[in-house]
Order: sequence, then structure tokens, then C-alpha cells
Amino acid sequence: MSNHTLHTPETAGWRALLTRAASDVDLELEQPVEDYLTRLLMRQIGRPTTRHEGLERGFALNFMADGTDQGLDDIAEQCLLFAGLFPEQAAEQMMPVSYFVRLGQDAYRRHADASGDSLYALVGARFVKLMDVLQSLRDLDTECFCLDALSAYEQWQQTGSAHAYRVLRALTGSVPAHCPDGSTPN
Repeated sequence: MSNHTLHTPETAGWRALLTRAASDVDLELEQPVEDYLTRLLMRQIGRPTTRHEGLERGFALNFMADGTDQGLDDIAEQCLLFAGLFPEQAAEQMMPVSYFVRLGQDAYRRHADASGDSLYALVGARFVKLMDVLQSLRDLDTECFCLDALSAYEQWQQTGSAHAYRVLRALTGSVPAHCPDGSTPN
């Protein structure tokens, strides 16, 4: 993976949006993770097949098809995009966001092991936080959330998502009963 970051108006715009979205979920992205997420968004957004290609080709089948580590980076990235930017697409296919979280984390971990690139291990470890940033990005400057109350509750319970917790509180006006690990998000 290249360590060179282009500084263009497009990357500056994505960085500003990511910084604002990260601030909304009380998170400061590490520079390598922010660089990675910026490059991912620049590569993927606007591709006509981004929204459905992962569901149509079956992530798990691709992930386990031949036992090799080929394409793990693509699977990991598509899982992050689905979980973060298109959670309603998962709901339409009756697939919980937690499916994409588990699969994406595992694909990032396996890709880090195969490639020797610690960035992928870091992104995999921060998967839920990055999903929260991307969902917050979706919710910027809008009156509605990308999650409904039931999806937010399920996502919070299954992944510990701080963004889902905030959405749930905003939609219901109440404090949810408990978190999966017994803690309460900020």
C-alpha cells in the first residue's frame, strides 16, 4: 500500500467531511486510518455497482470459496461500505449489519496477516468505529437518520455501535436498557 497521499480539493473535501462525522461520534481518526478511509471513499463512491455488488455476489461465498486470501481487501472494503454507508440495503436483504461487521473484521485481519500490512489490522480493529463515522457521514445535515429505531437497537446490541446508541436515544427519547458488554457508550 502506498504511503503517499495526494492533496487535492477532492481529498480535502472528503477529509473535512470525515473529520466532521468523526467529531459527531466523538472519535479522532488516526492519520493512517483517515488516509485509508479517504482513499476508499474516493475509489468507491460514484461506482455504479457499489450499492449492490456485495449482496449479489455473496460476501461469504467469495470469502470462503477457495480458501485463499485473494480478494480479502475488496471483501473487507465492501463490508465496511455496506455497514457504514448502506445499512438500509442490508436490512432490505434481511441481513443484519453485524454480519458485515464480523465478516469485514475477519477479512481485514486475514488480509493484514497475508499482506503483512499492519494498517489492515488497525482498520479491522476499528471497524465498528469507522462504520459509526460513515453512518454519521450519512446523517450530516439531514433531518433523518440512516437507521430506524429497530435497526439502531439491533446494531447497538450486536456491535456496541456508539452511533446506533445515539440514534436510538434521539429517536426514542429514552436511555436504552443495556449494552452488549455491560457498558454505556459516550
